[in-house]
Amino acid sequence: MEFTLRYVVDYKKRRVTKDQLFTRILEEVDQTNGRVAFASATFHLVETPEIKVSLVEPAKGGNT
Repeated sequence: MEFTLRYVVDYKKRRVTKDQLFTRILEEVDQTNGRVAFASATFHLVETPEIKVSLVEPAKGGNT
């Protein structure tokens, strides 16, 4: 299940309002004693591609 929260707020209060809303949502979910929980996607990396790194030392007498 997915929910989208939309709200109208003065542009100067966007961040504080978003913080207040999400803090309240987290508090309410916490009070459900596990009956409501958040889900997230889990990804499993099977194989990491090879990464090649070459380091070049600066020329002597040059600017660093």
